[in-house]
Amino acid sequence: IICEIFTDRSDSTGLIVLHKMTYSTKVDLFKRFSDDFHSGCDIEISGYDKLISDLKESGRLRNLVVHADWENTDDDGYTYVNLRISKKGMEQEYAQFSGDSLQKIIELIINTRVQLSEYWEKRNYELYK
Repeated sequence: IICEIFTDRSDSTGLIVLHKMTYSTKVDLFKRFSDDFHSGCDIEISGYDKLISDLKESGRLRNLVVHADWENTDDDGYTYVNLRISKKGMEQEYAQFSGDSLQKIIELIINTRVQLSEYWEKRNYELYK
């Protein structure tokens, strides 16, 4: 979608810009483009704030699952996912995964993808009406 915001003729301009950007940076760029569009056209698109929130949460949860230390999951399902370093010192972060919680993460990602498609359709309707 970001590539199409640049130009609908070719993805190459967008791909050059997006190359090596992190997921969160791409979400931020998408949000800035969308906020500018909403402001410029003086419109609000229903579900937009939830879409941005779900895009961020999908990325956060995906990273927890992908980078979890699955080999050292304890009997209660707690798995090491992150090390936080702050003024208070180092703190290990654990998440408790289950079959149900992993299924909910998958469902969030799929539903967010659907929301993104629906947002794009609504945006284009507003643009071309």
